[in-house]
Amino acid sequence: MSYTHTGFSQEICGFTARPQKPHSSSPWGDPSTSHVLGSVVVRIFSRGNFPPKWKVMIRFCPLGSCAWFSLFTKQPIEDWARSSLGRNNQHYPSIPLGSGSRAGPFPEACGWPKDCSEVSAGSRSGVYIIQPKGLHHIVVYCEMNVTHGGWTVIQRNQKDTPVTWAESWSTYKYGFGNVRTEYWLGTEYIHQIAKQKVYQVRFVIQDSSDNIHFADYNLFSVEDESHGYRLRLGSYAGTAGDAMTSDNPKTMHDNMKFSTKDRDQDTYSKNCAYSYEGGWWFSACYSVRLNFKGGMTWGSLCKGNCKSSLILIKPASYC
Repeated sequence: MSYTHTGFSQEICGFTARPQKPHSSSPWGDPSTSHVLGSVVVRIFSRGNFPPKWKVMIRFCPLGSCAWFSLFTKQPIEDWARSSLGRNNQHYPSIPLGSGSRAGPFPEACGWPKDCSEVSAGSRSGVYIIQPKGLHHIVVYCEMNVTHGGWTVIQRNQKDTPVTWAESWSTYKYGFGNVRTEYWLGTEYIHQIAKQKVYQVRFVIQDSSDNIHFADYNLFSVEDESHGYRLRLGSYAGTAGDAMTSDNPKTMHDNMKFSTKDRDQDTYSKNCAYSYEGGWWFSACYSVRLNFKGGMTWGSLCKGNCKSSLILIKPASYC
C-alpha cells in the first residue's frame, strides 16, 4: 500500500488530527495488513520512546482509499486503552470514544461533529469524521465553500465515472465509491444524519454545456429501512427546475420509497432500478436519474446528457 498525504486536519476537543504514517517498527507492523471493518478503525499503541504518551491512530478507508490519521493526547490514556481494547491492545472498528466505564480522551460533550454543519467555520472542504447521534463514526466529504458551507455530501457522480451504480440494496444501504470522487454515502447513513434535525437539500447539476444549476428543497428527510427509506421533500427553489416533485405520478420522486435492482419498491409493473441501472426513489419510472454510469438526467434540463451531479444536505437555516 502506498501512503498518500491528503492534507487533512480536523480538530476535536482541543486535539488536532493530521495524516501520519505509523512507524514501520510499530508492534502492529505494516499498516497495509491491518484488518479493516467499516469506515474507521481506531488504534491505540505505546512507543517505548514516548512514555507515557499514547497515540490514537485512525485508519480512514473511505471506500477504498486508505490513509492514517493520528490524534495526540495530552494525558496518558493507558487505563482507558486497556479497559476498552483489552490487554493485547488489539484494534477494532469504530471504537466509541468517550464511552464505557472509563472515559476516553474525548468526552461525549465535545465529541465528533454530528454532521458537516458542526465542523468549525472557516474550515476547508474535504474529508472529515462525523458521528451522527446514536451511530458509529463515519467518513464524509464536507463542502465548506457553497452557501456558507456546512454541507454534508451524500452523493457525487460524473458522466465518465468508473463507479458501477447498478448495486444491491445492502450496498446502497452502507455506501460505495470513493468519498473524494464519485460515491453514495449510504441510504442508512443518510437517514441517520437527516433524522437528527430538520434538514434541507441542494442538488447541483452540470448540464451538457458545462453550466451549473441547482435545485433547493427547504425540507429533506429519509424514513427508516422498515419504511423503505421513503423520501420526503419540501418546497423547491432554484435554477435547475423542480424535477423531483413532478405533477406526473409516473415521474414523481418525492414520497417514493428507495428501489434497487434486488428490491423493487417503485410503482411500476417492472423494476425501474433494474431497468435503468441504478438505485433511486423511483415511481414509474423517473424524471431524475443521477445514480447512473453515463449521462444523467434532470427533468427537461438535460435528458441523459448531464455531466455531473452533487447532492448536499445540512440543517435548515430557520430551525
